Amino acid sequence: MNFAIERLKQNMVTTNRLIWEIQNFYPEEYAAGVHCLKLVNKALHIQLPDDEAVNIAFHLVNAQSSNNPEYDSARYAKLIGEIVNLVRYSLNKEFHKDSIHYLRFITHIRFFVERFFTDKMLEDNGDSFYLTSKNRYQKEVEVANKVKSFLYDQYQKLITDEEMSFLIIHINRLLRDEPSV
Repeated sequence: MNFAIERLKQNMVTTNRLIWEIQNFYPEEYAAGVHCLKLVNKALHIQLPDDEAVNIAFHLVNAQSSNNPEYDSARYAKLIGEIVNLVRYSLNKEFHKDSIHYLRFITHIRFFVERFFTDKMLEDNGDSFYLTSKNRYQKEVEVANKVKSFLYDQYQKLITDEEMSFLIIHINRLLRDEPSV
């Protein structure tokens, strides 16, 4: 907060480019950030920019992940956003933000990104769902493969068939949800 106040005094305007991701993927932390920002503004008789609520939310997300000292909420939020956008554009579909399927998808992607960055992806258990899904869920597999290729291109890391299986399931649920673009 001190740094934010110093920026305000020096008339330094910063824009947080991850505001949408934080608002959508960490709504509780963002709401807490907005509340804290209002309290600080009122107590100190100042008007910090709304983007500072995002910075507060980042700190809250990082604090919740204190057991992982390398946790970087900005990095995680950016990848979550990239995956969600890749799925959305690949399906050519807007998602109901309040839909249980969308909320489950976001929760899955949040945990997946954490597993991805900590090298703790779900291990293959010999389940043939991924193999059998190739014929039954072709569109979902196609989109999941786009995510897999994107992650490999960006990070040179492959994701497991078990992770692909869960991604396919969530993509299928999103496809069954309305509305389409």
